[in-house]
Amino acid sequence: MPRAAVAALLCSLVLAGCSPGAKPVAKVGDRTLTVDDFVRAATGNELQYPAPPEQAKAALLEDLVRRELMLQSAHLHGDDTTLIARNFQRTTEERIVLQTLYERLAPPDPGVSEAETREFWKWRGEQGDAHLIYTTDRRTIEAAAGELSRGVPFTQVANEFNMPGMLPPGGALGKVVPGSLISPLDQALRSLPLHQVGGPYETSQGWFLLMVSERGAAPRPALGLEQSKLAEIIRQRKVRQTMGNALMALKREYHARIEPGAPQKIFQVLTPYRVGGETFTPTPEERRMVLARWDGGTYTLDDAMADLLRPDNQKPSASLLPAIEAWLEGRMLTRLALAEAGRRHLREEPAIARRIRSEVERYVLESEYSDAVHDVGEPDEAALRAAWDAVKGQYTQVQQVHLQSIVVPDSVLAWTIASHGGHGGGSLADAAKMADPSLHVTDQTIHFPTTDSTWVPMQSAFARMAPREWAGPDRVAGGWRLMQVVDKVQGAPAFESLPPQAKQSLAANVLQMTREKRFTEYSDSLRRTLRPVLFAENLRSLPWPMPRPAVVGP
Repeated sequence: MPRAAVAALLCSLVLAGCSPGAKPVAKVGDRTLTVDDFVRAATGNELQYPAPPEQAKAALLEDLVRRELMLQSAHLHGDDTTLIARNFQRTTEERIVLQTLYERLAPPDPGVSEAETREFWKWRGEQGDAHLIYTTDRRTIEAAAGELSRGVPFTQVANEFNMPGMLPPGGALGKVVPGSLISPLDQALRSLPLHQVGGPYETSQGWFLLMVSERGAAPRPALGLEQSKLAEIIRQRKVRQTMGNALMALKREYHARIEPGAPQKIFQVLTPYRVGGETFTPTPEERRMVLARWDGGTYTLDDAMADLLRPDNQKPSASLLPAIEAWLEGRMLTRLALAEAGRRHLREEPAIARRIRSEVERYVLESEYSDAVHDVGEPDEAALRAAWDAVKGQYTQVQQVHLQSIVVPDSVLAWTIASHGGHGGGSLADAAKMADPSLHVTDQTIHFPTTDSTWVPMQSAFARMAPREWAGPDRVAGGWRLMQVVDKVQGAPAFESLPPQAKQSLAANVLQMTREKRFTEYSDSLRRTLRPVLFAENLRSLPWPMPRPAVVGP
C-alpha cells in the first residue's frame, strides 16, 4: 500500500477515535465524561439553566461533575453494591426490559380509524344478558362443558366451577354492551345464538364458556358526543388483545405449563399451619420442587417464596386454589417474558442500558444525598428568628393607615369632587367642601390586620399608595367612594405575629438551606479528594440550547 494511502488511513482512524462527541469535558476519578454525555444531559433540560449560553453550559457541567463525584463516592464506600441497591437494580432492569418487550409485542398506539369508531358505536346500540363460566385451565373448562352437554343447568355448573368471588352467582353478568368483555367473548356476545353455549374460549386470562339469554336495545349518546371516548376504548382493546395473543404465543412457543400439584403446594406456603397445628417449613428438597416449566427454564417453590416476599408483587388469595393457579400463571408468564427479553438481548441495547443505568444512578444519588444531610435537624426558634430578620424586608406590609373617605350617591358629584382635588391643598376634605359644603368626609385610622371586610382587601392597595395620594371614584354599595391616604405606617410583621403556615414555610426554607449548605460542604470534600479535571474548552462550539433532531415523515 502506498505511503500516502497508509498515512490517510491512519489519519482517518485517529479522527474517528477523536470524534467531537468523544471529546472529554471532565475527568472524575477513573471516569471520563464526554461531549456526548453532556449533550444527552442538556437536551430537553435547558430551561433549568436560565443564563447566557456559556454560563448555562458551565453550570450544567458543574452539575454533571458533582453528580459523578457522588457516584464515585458511593462506589468507593460500597453503597452501590449493598443488598438493597442490588435488589433495586434487579427490579429496575426487570421493569424496564419488560416494559420495552411489551411495547414491542403490543405497540401502545395501534391507530383507530373513524370507520372503526362508527361501527363500534353501532354495536353498542344493543346489549345482551351474559352468563359466564371461567377456569384457569383447559381440563377444567372441558369438564364444565361436559356437564352442560349432559343437560346440567348453566347456573348450577357455573356455581360449581367458577372461582368464588370472581363472578356473580350463576355467572350472571347482567346486561352487557359490546366492548365490556375481552376478545373473543365480546364477539360472541354479539353473534352467539340465544341460549346456546359458546366456547371454550381461550384468552390470556384463562378459559371461558359464554351463554347469552337475551338481547335488546341499549341507550347510547350520539356518536359525535362520545367519538373520542369510543376511539380510546378501541385503542385499549387492541393493545390488550394484541398483548394477550402475544403472551399466549410465547406460552406455546416455550411449551410452558403449570405442574400438577403446584397450586396445592403454594396453598401450604400461604397457610401458616398444617392441619393439626404443625407449622409448615419447606425442606430444601421441597424448595427445589418445580411448579412450572418451559423450554430452557423452571419456576420452583423457592422462586415462588421469594416472589411472595417482594412488596411489589400482588399476592394471591390463600384460600382459593384457582386464584393461586392464576397467580402462578402470571408469574410464569413474567418469567417467559424475561426469557424472551434475554433472547432478544434487550438489556444490551444502548438506549435501554442507559435508561437502566440512569434510574439506578438516580437511586444511588438520592441515597448519597440522604446520607450527607441525614443529621440536619429541624431549625429551632432562634434560627427561625434569624432567618426572618434576614428576609422580612421583602415582606413589608401596611400596619396602620390614616384615611379620609367619602361615599356620594352619584358619579357626577364624585367626579366633581375629584376635579377639585388639586385645589385648597389637595385634601379630600377641602375638595368635598368646594363641591358641596354639606358633604361629610370620614376621617379614621385603620389598623392591620383588621376584621373589617371593607378594608381587608385594600391592604395591598394602601401599601402601594403614597401619603396624600387619592383613590377612586370606585363603585361601592351606596354610591361612589373616594379615598385619600393622609399618612400610614408600614413595615415587616413581627416574628410573633406570623401565622402558623408562614412559620411552617419559613422552617421548610431554613431546613432546605441548611441541607444545601451541608451538601455543598460534602461536595467540596469530594472535590478535594477526587480532584476532577474540567475541559470546558471542548464545549465552546456546542450550540445552546441543543438543536432538536429533525422529524422525518408525514
